[in-house]
Amino acid sequence: MLFKNRFNKEAPPNMKAFAKTLLFEAVRDNDVSKAGQILSQYHSSISWEQGGELALNVAIAHGSFGVVHLFIRKGADPEKSDKMGFNALTSAARSLDLAGVMKIVDMLKPRGVDVNTCDAQGRTMLHVAVEKSKDDLVQALLQAGARIDVRDRDGKTALMKAVTRKNLQAVETLLDAGADLKIATAKGETALSMARALHATDPLYLAELEKVFQNTIDARYERLTAPINKGTTTTVRILPKIVIRKP
Repeated sequence: MLFKNRFNKEAPPNMKAFAKTLLFEAVRDNDVSKAGQILSQYHSSISWEQGGELALNVAIAHGSFGVVHLFIRKGADPEKSDKMGFNALTSAARSLDLAGVMKIVDMLKPRGVDVNTCDAQGRTMLHVAVEKSKDDLVQALLQAGARIDVRDRDGKTALMKAVTRKNLQAVETLLDAGADLKIATAKGETALSMARALHATDPLYLAELEKVFQNTIDARYERLTAPINKGTTTTVRILPKIVIRKP
């Protein structure tokens, strides 16, 4: 009742803008009831955006799961990106802990939005999880079917993000899951060349990174050259072994 009285007393001529302001207030207050009243009264003209921010993304960032669920039911677009280029899923990966992120993922599944949905910057949740050093989320996303070698708008993969962030745990996790070391951007930059360019003043990190890469190459080489048994015949594939060379 108090909300209705405020709405009736304060409402300016531009009702759409006023309703939008109240909607964002309700989001920040995690007030599902108020948000529901606004949407019911002005659903036909309500705007989900204010100053480049999206009401759905703001609700996600605040962990307002009741409001998020309401917005999804009322038609908020989870694939739309805000002024920073984040959609609903990449916003969740940026702002929430593992449990919160997976809750948002489950909410959006019925809308056909999954962990591989890209935002306006071409990022998936995996890119953002790596950027934010959320190693538990990186692992969970891979288990949920995240594609490893998706490139963002700059042509960068999650592995490239990991090496530039000096996140060796994420590097190892991605390599163990099969990340491609040879992928290059349009400028010809690979994950290793990026790391060498950005972290030339940190030889200890580069030495450790090169060791991880070489161990991965060796392990993959061993799997590729392992004997293949075909009945009574054993075949051995002979391939050139790759060795990482110093720049």
